[in-house]
Amino acid sequence: MHHADDRFIEIARIGKAHGLEGVVRILPESGSSAKFIEKNQVLYLRNRRGDLFPSRIESVRVESKRKKHLFFVKFDRITDRTQAEEFQDTPVSVDRLVAKMPEKKIADKREDPREIIGFDVEDSSGFHAVVTEILENPAQLLIEMEVQTESEVTSILVPWVDAYVLSVDYKKGQVVCQDLDLFLEL
Repeated sequence: MHHADDRFIEIARIGKAHGLEGVVRILPESGSSAKFIEKNQVLYLRNRRGDLFPSRIESVRVESKRKKHLFFVKFDRITDRTQAEEFQDTPVSVDRLVAKMPEKKIADKREDPREIIGFDVEDSSGFHAVVTEILENPAQLLIEMEVQTESEVTSILVPWVDAYVLSVDYKKGQVVCQDLDLFLEL
């Protein structure tokens, strides 16, 4: 059995608070870590008690000084300067699956996401599903799927993110996913 922390890779640390609205400076571990610091990206923060929890980036401002990029980030779960100061010098992590995925591997942006309604879903865990609806969410699109389990048909909502949706083949009418069994356990 894997430890929960094995699922995550530390990509940055939170620096000092910036302003009164909960904006923090992010210090990436490396240049390649900066690709995860973008609006609507879900990253994982660790509070002082050691709890790891997801937080979506609401906004990012990048400043360049002396050939160095400074990232100022507003997370949805840090609402004011006091909270921002509590997170100073704590890690920022990304899901290991997201970190390993090639960039922008999902559907071509010219396609209408609603076109996948009725598509078959293939998952690496072996079960099959059918897309029944596309729901808009401020963070990302959600795909509603009907999954046939051993005893019943179950409806699940899956975020349309690289960690779960690997590709969409509009010609074959197929969505290829991974780790959907995590949503059946909820």
